[in-house]
Amino acid sequence: LLGYKGAPESGSLIKFNAGIKHNGIYYSFAPVKSSFCDVATFALLGFGSIKDYQKNIVAKLQKDAPEAVKNLIDAFAKKNFANLALAIQAAETLKTQIVSARMGKAPFVLAQLPLNGNYSAPLEIGVENVVKSEIKLQAAGNEIAMLPLVIVNRTAKTAAYRVIIHDDAANIRLHENHTLSGGFPAENITLREGVAVKDSDAKNPGTVFDSLPRMNEAQTVTVAPNEGALVWVEINTANVKPGKYNGSVRIIPLSEPATHTYNSYQGAMRDYPVSLEVLPFELPAPGPAWLCGSIPGTVDHLRYMRMIGTARIHITPYLAKHKFNQKGELVDDNGSHARLVEAFKAGLEDFRKLNASGDKRKFLFGYNSYKCFTRTSMPQGMKPLTPEWENCWRNHLKAIKKAIMAAGVSMDDVVFEVWDEPRGEVFELLLRITQIMRETLPDSVLSVTWACKNFEFTPEMMGKFDDLLDEHIYHKLLRNEPEFKTVIKRMDNRPNTHIGVYQCSTGIREDLHTYYRLHPWVAYRMNCDILVLYQFSNMPWGQCGATDWKHIPAGAIVNRAGNNCIPSIRYMALRRGVDDIRYMKALEKYAGKPDVDKLLKEAAKRVEDGSFDGTVPDKIRAEVVKLIKKYQR
Repeated sequence: LLGYKGAPESGSLIKFNAGIKHNGIYYSFAPVKSSFCDVATFALLGFGSIKDYQKNIVAKLQKDAPEAVKNLIDAFAKKNFANLALAIQAAETLKTQIVSARMGKAPFVLAQLPLNGNYSAPLEIGVENVVKSEIKLQAAGNEIAMLPLVIVNRTAKTAAYRVIIHDDAANIRLHENHTLSGGFPAENITLREGVAVKDSDAKNPGTVFDSLPRMNEAQTVTVAPNEGALVWVEINTANVKPGKYNGSVRIIPLSEPATHTYNSYQGAMRDYPVSLEVLPFELPAPGPAWLCGSIPGTVDHLRYMRMIGTARIHITPYLAKHKFNQKGELVDDNGSHARLVEAFKAGLEDFRKLNASGDKRKFLFGYNSYKCFTRTSMPQGMKPLTPEWENCWRNHLKAIKKAIMAAGVSMDDVVFEVWDEPRGEVFELLLRITQIMRETLPDSVLSVTWACKNFEFTPEMMGKFDDLLDEHIYHKLLRNEPEFKTVIKRMDNRPNTHIGVYQCSTGIREDLHTYYRLHPWVAYRMNCDILVLYQFSNMPWGQCGATDWKHIPAGAIVNRAGNNCIPSIRYMALRRGVDDIRYMKALEKYAGKPDVDKLLKEAAKRVEDGSFDGTVPDKIRAEVVKLIKKYQR
């Protein structure tokens, strides 16, 4: 239940919350700002005794502690604490003292955070994060390596820093070569600056680093006294030969004194060695994905969607505002035809600009085709399940199909979401709606999004749609419900039927590892065809990403600036999970080898059994790389 194969080791801690929502009110063990998923408000659960915790934490702290603080660690180890909370507080204070001692008198320090780290503001740097040796990165031939860095300002004044990735640490002259050695393409390196935003609309919101826009042209960040700035480095290996590429991350504090001569430099500028190994193989393209919330987007939004999987541009049903009489006959399309044709043509052009015209299922007509019809086009007073209603719904669909064909779009490129998260009470209505759609749009793709068990749509009800739907998208939690396993397995085994798994929290504080990185692993283990996430982008005012940046993202993993798509740290975690699965797919080429088959069989379960251990996917990735290198010779 907790996500551990066995009991966690004595002395370890995990974050948790427990509670219910009733009549719109949260009742929980830990305080809640907006949802139970706010990790920042979670409580801590300790395993074993207080002494176990002290022993556990001391072993970690001694590893990198300077001599000057060894006596503090010894004192902590011997102290008897009245309760675990006091021991944890003392350990956190000790961590801060050790970090400070390790930094010495340096005016700034560079730290490296893990992808699943804590990005709450202000950023907290531990002993293990301080960069003290070469930063080593590894990526396949068509992957984007990611490096989250934090510059900590240890002075009493606000300071600005230039950040440069360059290929020659011995070069102190003003002309910098912004790349890695060996002719690595400079345009493949992107520096981003983390932006801290509020984490809720509560009275006293917390702050978390989330959006990652590109840094300014001078590549500078400004840091308050004793705080840190987040710099996120992306290194794209596209069109790069396999091999090792070396360089440095150079940090230049603009306020610190410096002395230049024609061949020497003295000052606080520092170079931190970095190397990238480009592996001798490429990964397959990401599999199909549906990232909700992308209407009407930009080419840049489509580009970022396609990094996660085959994209779907949403065409909102609200564009189809037809006028019908009480017999269900079309009286006036109110300009709907022209609006729909324009929307579909614009989408096709975006795919063309990215050389992605071969992508299948390019469009999603949703959310909820039917409910939108009742709001935009169904005559007032018309009763569902009557002959007039059937005629009206059928004619509405025919008009939409006519516009799709006029735009030059193939019907099998359009997925119609029939209903989004239906409740059991609409079973009879939904069944007839879908039957009419199947008859009227025989060559289109029909999909229903099945919600959690508490929506009371039973497995028997779902089974009635076997011959009607091309896609079944079900909530992640349904996979753990015993009574639903049979129907989901039957869906998966039906020819020409695709299934997908989705999750839909709108909290900005969702855990980066368990929620985002592991979501593709859930789809992989369940043998799902489609990865679904709510949502890719917010759509206020009917525009993809339209936002003032002060609104909480409501689950969206990208923002918008002009026509540019701005990824978040949560987007990066999801992309890393997608890349994990691309590695597994690359390994499948060597199936039939005993060690390969063993890893293919056990990897997803290892990830699930150790879901709270953020290192497991990286360990599996390393094993995959080793096996591919072994057999590709």
